[in-house]
Amino acid sequence: MFPCCLALQHEGNGICRQPICHPYTTHVSCCCCGRLQQVLAPQHNLPANSKRQLQYTVLVPDTLQPGQVLSSGIPTELQSSVLNSLAPSGQRALIAKSHSDGVLLEFWAHNRLVKELQVSKTLHGPIINDGWFSRGAVWNLNEDIIVYVAEASAEEQTPKFGNSSSFNSSTPSSGGSSNAASAGNNNAALAAPRTWQGVSAAIEDWGELNTGKRPPSLYALNTKTWQVHQLAGLAGLEASWGQPVWTPDGKGLVAVQWPHKALNFPGTARRLGIVHCYNRPCGLYYIPYKPSAIASSTEQQQQQSAVAEGKERQHNDTEVVQLTAGLLSALSPIFSPEGNQLLFVSQEAAASSGVHAATSALYSLQWSGQPDAIAKPRAVIPVVQQPSTPGGFPGLYAFTIHEQGCLENDTLLITSQWNSHNVILSVGLKDGKVEPVTPLDASKGSWTLQGVCNGLVAATLSAPNQPPQLMLATAPSGSSNSWHWQPVEPLQPDLELLPEAAAALAGVHCEVLEVMATVGDTDIPVQAIIQVSKHRKGPAPAVVVPHGGPHTAIPANYYMPFTLLSALGYCIVAVNYRGSLGFGEASVQSLPGNIGRNDVEDCMAALDAAVAAGYADKSQAAVVGGSHGGFLSGHLMGQYPDRFKCAGLRNPVLNIALMVGVTDIPDWCYIEAYGTEEGGKRFSAEPSSEDMSHFWSMSPIKHIGNVSSPMMFMLGAKDRRVPLDDGWRYVDALKSRGVKTRVLVFPEDSHALDKPQTEFEQWLNLAWWLKQHINTA
Repeated sequence: MFPCCLALQHEGNGICRQPICHPYTTHVSCCCCGRLQQVLAPQHNLPANSKRQLQYTVLVPDTLQPGQVLSSGIPTELQSSVLNSLAPSGQRALIAKSHSDGVLLEFWAHNRLVKELQVSKTLHGPIINDGWFSRGAVWNLNEDIIVYVAEASAEEQTPKFGNSSSFNSSTPSSGGSSNAASAGNNNAALAAPRTWQGVSAAIEDWGELNTGKRPPSLYALNTKTWQVHQLAGLAGLEASWGQPVWTPDGKGLVAVQWPHKALNFPGTARRLGIVHCYNRPCGLYYIPYKPSAIASSTEQQQQQSAVAEGKERQHNDTEVVQLTAGLLSALSPIFSPEGNQLLFVSQEAAASSGVHAATSALYSLQWSGQPDAIAKPRAVIPVVQQPSTPGGFPGLYAFTIHEQGCLENDTLLITSQWNSHNVILSVGLKDGKVEPVTPLDASKGSWTLQGVCNGLVAATLSAPNQPPQLMLATAPSGSSNSWHWQPVEPLQPDLELLPEAAAALAGVHCEVLEVMATVGDTDIPVQAIIQVSKHRKGPAPAVVVPHGGPHTAIPANYYMPFTLLSALGYCIVAVNYRGSLGFGEASVQSLPGNIGRNDVEDCMAALDAAVAAGYADKSQAAVVGGSHGGFLSGHLMGQYPDRFKCAGLRNPVLNIALMVGVTDIPDWCYIEAYGTEEGGKRFSAEPSSEDMSHFWSMSPIKHIGNVSSPMMFMLGAKDRRVPLDDGWRYVDALKSRGVKTRVLVFPEDSHALDKPQTEFEQWLNLAWWLKQHINTA
């Protein structure tokens, strides 16, 4: 037996330049020597405001034993690329790089560069590898056809103005012209009026993080002909394509189609934002793969120039086959190892109700080798309304399936939210039996699956006092569900080089508090994650942190800003209020129509619970939140002005009546303000005066007259989700009332405010802001 070679890449992330955490992202592929892993993740490069990619080589024995994993030591920094895809065999790779004239494709095999192709912009735009529309390229069985996602080419070319036809002539004819004449013509070509590139018709895009991007589509590189072409049957459809996977026989692909018009919101014709919006209708389609047609002798000359640009002839007679016609949502398809099941997740609960995220369902579609538009998918894990017992399985909260998540043909491993932490679940595909393979104690941290190969499972473990670390386990045999996870010791960060960081981590105490709701349906659970220093002397000043969304959740894991603030003497109270994911669909659906009330009261109940537990000082509290968390921060400052000394708001929603006309997600305004049924009926591109009045009444700006404590704002100038005018107008109103404010605008950031320098600056400024207004002595 041969040992396993693992190529591991990792990330560091910290408040200082030295990285202290390693959130690994693993790609596992099986090869002749056993199990080959690539762990891909960036390391922050603060001076460059970018991220590095580092690669390690790690040796794992066939019999996994503690202390036997070896590492090569110093990593190799990878060159920047938009796509780096290793074939399943580990013997070939496709690397794609951005280029001023298009996309540069590099095909590697047998440890060398075999071919380099320049793909013209007339064929397709930039390659997409955003983790949603695409998670890299997919290889067929023979590894000679590679399919990837890229922006479709522009439908019309932009004109050039100011150039007369006399200056557009080609180089002079070689038929007997004199040297002087040739020189004169060349000089004429070099002296021409100044020109400018005109604009073409504006196109819609997918909103936040997709500004100016054309619709994603699927393209194939054929390494036998070295041609690139768009997959047949996709051109001309008003839809975007992504998440492709080859069928087991290699004759076609299954991919996700997103219609550009939202079928669940007939009140608008626009394309709505898609980032973190899992309610967008989508379905699975089978696309038969057709290789390049053989050109006739009269066509060969015309095709030669196209081939030189990497362009191959289209096949418009191909019909794609819809596989999930009965569902509004079907995502992340993969085939089982034996190829007899097509697995996918569905956000049907979100698409049908209108909320941006909800409880998922896992489906299986029997696959016999031929697409069947009539076959009905089977729900392996249906939507769970509420746990059958307190703390029991709350349902599936996964938006993707790991492409290497099958432990065996009838067992799938998948990452899911379970209350206030992430776990890895083992799912029986025949009986739907769900079992956690990682601990259910949220205070011990959260887990993320990174891949499976030949019984070896890779995952990451992250806890409030532990930066993410790579963990390995061998799947238990037989009916046993006893998993023994071991860290990859050679990749653990050396905290002796970072004594302050080591001390901060060692001093973290974490506990998840059960919180009793005080209004509405009080049977729905609420939890608060407490993170505070072990060395505090009595209750600490509290920083209440409600999450955004609102239909997301804060997991108990390592988060650098929380470690910073707890080390500075604050008690973090991170609230998973009703409406959060991970607690059952009834919890999710309880919030729309009740924002600004139920979630606000849950935050206050969480703060009171932290005070009652002896963690938080009732008289010294602040609130910090982003997006919907900023919405709640504004409400808390206005509804409970005597409870909070100051606030920090990151791209907050403060006036829904203003937001609805400028955001990429106007559906959010209706669904969350009115509730799912009434909001779905009312959603329109033309809000009524009644709508605007209702939006204002649900917004923090309604309570601005009560605000008296200082407020700090951090805004992204390129935010299309909650454009910064929402924040600025609220700041203007505060200033007119004499309230102390501070505003930071990050010119190149969008809604997440997650560029490395931005992350550093905003939390450093927030720490300073808290120090100015809260006594930590």
